[in-house]
Amino acid sequence: MLDDKKTVGYYLSELRGTAFEDATFRQVMDMRTGVSFTVDYDDPYSGIWQFSRACGWRLRTKDMKGPRTFTEYLRTLTKVAEHGEAFAYKIVDTEVMSWVMARVTGRSFA
Repeated sequence: MLDDKKTVGYYLSELRGTAFEDATFRQVMDMRTGVSFTVDYDDPYSGIWQFSRACGWRLRTKDMKGPRTFTEYLRTLTKVAEHGEAFAYKIVDTEVMSWVMARVTGRSFA
């Protein structure tokens, strides 16, 4: 059963020691995490482009370094503010929410 007061780290051992570890499931659902994520489509190094390449949504060149999966990418993010303060839509929060739900239910999000 999901408890929105429990932390992401409680549900996902893979995100312990990361910026998401101490965010509650409620903060993730409400998009109130203090995780650094940028959406600047003019900057090929912004968060959205890095995330897209890690997920396989965008092509990677042979010399590109960095995460190769969305789970690897989520582990690279930093915490820049306290969780629960400001609302900001971040696709990474949606990914974490889906991952928690899949883990708890034993079913894929799809």
